Amino acid sequence: MKFIQLALFFLIGISTTDTSNKTQQIFKKIGKRFSLSEHGLIQRFKFYWKTQEDVDAARNHSAQLVALHLLRQSSNHNYKFQESADILYSLMDINFEGKICGGMEMLNFYQMAEFWKRQRGTYRRNSGEKVSWSPVPTESINDNIFLVSFMAHSTWEYSSKISYLVKMELLGEKPYSNYTLTRIEEVGACTEYGVTNLENTDIFLDLHETDPERVDTRKKVFKHFYELFTMDREESVIPFNWLSYTGVSADLDIQVCHGSELKKIGKYNFIDWWLWFQKMYHPVKGDQHTAVQLTGGEYDRFVFRVTMRVQIGTLIDNPVEEFNFKIQVRYNVYGDKEWNIDKFEVMCPLVAVPEIDLMKKHAIAFNQVIGARIQKMVDAPEMWYTAVDALTTLTSRKFEIRNCAGLNGETMEKANNFADLTHKFWELNKSTNGRMEGYDLGGISEFSEISEKVWLYIFIIWTPQPEILVHQSQWTFGLEWNSDLQAFSIFSMILRCPKNGKERKRFITLH
Repeated sequence: MKFIQLALFFLIGISTTDTSNKTQQIFKKIGKRFSLSEHGLIQRFKFYWKTQEDVDAARNHSAQLVALHLLRQSSNHNYKFQESADILYSLMDINFEGKICGGMEMLNFYQMAEFWKRQRGTYRRNSGEKVSWSPVPTESINDNIFLVSFMAHSTWEYSSKISYLVKMELLGEKPYSNYTLTRIEEVGACTEYGVTNLENTDIFLDLHETDPERVDTRKKVFKHFYELFTMDREESVIPFNWLSYTGVSADLDIQVCHGSELKKIGKYNFIDWWLWFQKMYHPVKGDQHTAVQLTGGEYDRFVFRVTMRVQIGTLIDNPVEEFNFKIQVRYNVYGDKEWNIDKFEVMCPLVAVPEIDLMKKHAIAFNQVIGARIQKMVDAPEMWYTAVDALTTLTSRKFEIRNCAGLNGETMEKANNFADLTHKFWELNKSTNGRMEGYDLGGISEFSEISEKVWLYIFIIWTPQPEILVHQSQWTFGLEWNSDLQAFSIFSMILRCPKNGKERKRFITLH
């Protein structure tokens, strides 16, 4: 049986896209299957007990020890936190399921391990806190279900009660067995994900403050920052006004998630990140796409979590995603009696998206984004050449343009900037009276591979000259991936001359 378990863990290890040493260590520890009797974690007992007292005693012993290890592993400042984490991994069944605060994702043991690892870095030492556990009634003698709770102290200077609903089962038909972890669900206080239960946070008492001035201040602050991060439902652009808000501290502390880790970046680099977030995503249309929750703080300091429901690209049937942002605001930081945003975090998703998958998703969406910009030219048939600068904001800091030098010719010339390109297009339009009828993006299926450079080929359809002919030109866009911005941008544009053609299609190749 152990050989089968180890083989299955090995196969899962191969299938994951993260092949780092960290990942392999997790699998080694899970596959090792600690000798539980040696660790004194869970007593061995007969599969069938003679009395209910024996059953309750075994369940309570299991619950107590799991609860203690859940507490100790919850912060990387706790003594032997990794040992507790390893022991919990060793107790997980091969079909273990994890769930966080009502989220749709069901986490396997590896994803739960990664989630816990990331969460440990957000909490201070709490090993001295009291941990409680209480049984949940169950009819099956093979099940052990219980609720675990303890206090955790965030590095964002607020405290909350973390609660887990744990299910263990007796698996197998051996006369002697141990309880195995089959499911863990975080059900409170959910300050990081899901709907926050403020009654389990240290801000609860402050929210019930009866001082009219403090109550009024809190309401005004929440309303003000809610309005900064929300917008009219019909608005199709992710808000930027909060970044231009005068209350954003000059030394704003910013962290952005990369994969499963947070990286600190400067304010101006973050502005670039946010601008690309605006370009590549749009709010879900006709829906309450933005929510702001108060998660912690006190009278002169509050922590909010902003959740935005967005879609990548421009199509309304693209998958809906959630982005979560954590924000801290402080009062009178500079002695000006104003509220300032002094800390911001682009939070990691529950399940990390490998960068190669993110690149693939963005390459597909960039096709839609370019099409939307070209549509601006189609919408202005008489003055189409003036809309070419709609592509400006999609370029890298350094880019090159090669464009058609004359109708029906193969001669290409280099444009130094979009102003030169617009002028050249104006000359061509004047001499040919050309009209842009449309463009053909074609359709995209799945990619078999992808890299940091992608070439998009889009066909521009022109008014036939003479009318019996079809005129189309191939516009090639070279995209390069920026890992810091987590987005593609245009580093090369090759805008070829119109020529006769019978087919109108667009395709993508990868290099």
